[in-house]
Amino acid sequence: MGALAIVVLSLVLANYIWERVVPGAAIAPRTADMRPVRMSIVNSEGKGLRLKIPKAYILDRKNMDGGAQSSAVLGIFVIAGSYRPPLVPADGESEKSSDVAASGDSRKYEVRIWLQSCCFAEDHMKKKISHAVKVYNVKMPDANGLEHYRNEVGPLHDAQGKLVAEKATARTEIYVTPAESSTNAPVYYACTIPSDPEPAPNCQSELVYLRHNLKYIFPASEIARWKEIDETVRAFLDGLVEAELK
Repeated sequence: MGALAIVVLSLVLANYIWERVVPGAAIAPRTADMRPVRMSIVNSEGKGLRLKIPKAYILDRKNMDGGAQSSAVLGIFVIAGSYRPPLVPADGESEKSSDVAASGDSRKYEVRIWLQSCCFAEDHMKKKISHAVKVYNVKMPDANGLEHYRNEVGPLHDAQGKLVAEKATARTEIYVTPAESSTNAPVYYACTIPSDPEPAPNCQSELVYLRHNLKYIFPASEIARWKEIDETVRAFLDGLVEAELK
């Protein structure tokens, strides 16, 4: 299978998962147009962010109109640790690009970003993590500074009462900030596990960015690089923000 076919397939699978995560999102046509769209993500009190976003990074059709919005759905295509608009690259382009050749890093994948309206506090995330750790009851090996949990339940029976399995594993597992961490902002990722019947294992964040709920999706195979991905997403958003609306 050629590089273009692989990337197209990955985007189709990402669309399938994304449309389940972001209700009502109408995927915008891919474009190389870098003309900026000015929009504001605001709540009912007018609090939020004013953004200037090149069209090429916008994934939700309704965001193309700009103006006041309740959320923004954006995307970046990561190649060798740098990002660019989420266009499907030409066949073999990512392997031949100068940044890949210089770094020896051949990673390439899309990160889809959902920035929701104001205002969320870090305390909200800490409570979510505290509750999740009680539900996800099996401690797994940590991932680059995050605690890793899986939820196992059982025994399981079918509708007729027949034993199906002594134990079963939930379709997701979580990676969270250690409970004793008081200096770092709370971090929460829910990831589908490799054996899950979903088309492709992915991780979804639940974070806070400038008092806004920040979700983004990336391949579960990249979870060990969560710090790099998070820094890349935040740097991308920093470049879009024109002002905080308080």
